[in-house]
Amino acid sequence: MGRRDYKVNEPIKFLYQAPNKASGETVIGEIYLPSGSKDSNFPDVTLTERGSTGTYIGEFTPDTLGDWQVIIHIDDGSGQVTKRYSVGDYDVTGVGVAVEDVDDKVDIIDSVVDGMDTQLGQMDTQLDTMEGKIDSIQGSVGSIDTPPMVS
Repeated sequence: MGRRDYKVNEPIKFLYQAPNKASGETVIGEIYLPSGSKDSNFPDVTLTERGSTGTYIGEFTPDTLGDWQVIIHIDDGSGQVTKRYSVGDYDVTGVGVAVEDVDDKVDIIDSVVDGMDTQLGQMDTQLDTMEGKIDSIQGSVGSIDTPPMVS
């Protein structure tokens, strides 16, 4: 199934804002599988209010790939909202972290290659110097007069 917004077997937190920011409500989240059937392995979630803000938070952990739904409502059935969560083998955040890791490793490789370029440049200069000295020695050797052959 590939990339999705959330990763399978990792918790998903979801938020709900009650109508008129009503505080003190009992808010329920019903979890539905990608097939559209209610998740019999996961009971309805009772959301927890953040302070007295009328904002509620719940959590579930998807155990299969696909598009999950959470139907959230106040316990009397009012204020219903449906949220969809796309679940895959890996999530966008995980991919981003992996890309950053690869980028860091590429930076290290670039640094090593730059160092090697510097060393190769130094070696090339040393070789040029040695070639000049060899040419000088060859010139000196070529100018030496050899004594006549003795008979």
